[in-house]
Amino acid sequence: MWGTLVDYWYYTGDDTYNAEASRSMVFQAEAPVNAYMPANWTASLGNDDQGFWGMAALLAAEVNFPNPPADQPQWLALAQAVFNTQFPRWEMAYCNGGMRWQVESTNGGYDYKNTIANGVFLNIAARLGRYTGNATYAEWVNKAWDWMEGVGYITEDYNVLDGGHIGHNCTDVNPVQFSANAAILIHATAIMFNYVRFPLSFSLLPLLPILAPVLTPFADHGLRVRQMARSHSRPPEPHPRPLLPRRHHGRARLRARGPRAVQR
Repeated sequence: MWGTLVDYWYYTGDDTYNAEASRSMVFQAEAPVNAYMPANWTASLGNDDQGFWGMAALLAAEVNFPNPPADQPQWLALAQAVFNTQFPRWEMAYCNGGMRWQVESTNGGYDYKNTIANGVFLNIAARLGRYTGNATYAEWVNKAWDWMEGVGYITEDYNVLDGGHIGHNCTDVNPVQFSANAAILIHATAIMFNYVRFPLSFSLLPLLPILAPVLTPFADHGLRVRQMARSHSRPPEPHPRPLLPRRHHGRARLRARGPRAVQR
C-alpha cells in the first residue's frame, strides 16, 4: 500500500498522503536494525513479507520521494538493510542454495523454498545494483536467477513455478503459477537490462521472448485475468544459465562494475 502511495505522489504530484506513507514506512522498519523485522511481526515473518517493505523503501529512493528527517533512516539505507539481513539466509545445505519462504523455524512453510521469497530478494538486488553501481548486488542477481533455473522454478520456456520442499531437495516442484512471481522477475530482468546494456536508456525488446510465455497462462480470450495457472514442471537442469540467457539476442553474462563490498 505504501509503495502505491509513493507511486501516486510520483505520477500526480499530489503530496496529500506523503506524511502518512513516510511515517508508516519508518515505523515498521523499527530501530535499531531498521530492516523491517519489527517485534510485533518477527515471529511470523516471511522473507517475502520483509522484502515487500524493502521494495517500497527502494521505490521511494528511486523516485526521490522526500526522505525522512536526518535523525531517521533514509530510504536507500532501509532497502540495503533488508538486503543485508537476507543474503546471509542463503542456504547451501538444502537444494544447493536458495532462501526459505519463512524466516523462523516455527512457521509453516519454513521447509519450503519458493520463487516469491527468492524473487523479491533478486528484485531488490537488481535495483540496488542499478541504483548504487555496486557489482556485488548484480552478482547476487545472477546467483539467485541461476538457482531458480537450476531447480526448475523457471522452466526452459519461461514458465515461472512456485517452489519446492527441502525434504525433497526442491525436486517436488509445485507447478502452480502466480502472476506476482512472474511480475517480480520480469521487473528485475528489465532493471538488469537497463543496468548492463543501456545505462541512459531503456528498451523492452529483449523482454518480449520472456513476456509471451509468462503471460500466456494468465490470458483468457485476450484479457489478462487474475488467476492461478498450472503447467507441467520440468526436471532440474544440471547447468544453470546466466540471468540473460544467450538464446535471447546473444546477451552475455553480467559484467562486474564498481566496488565489491556491499554498501550500507
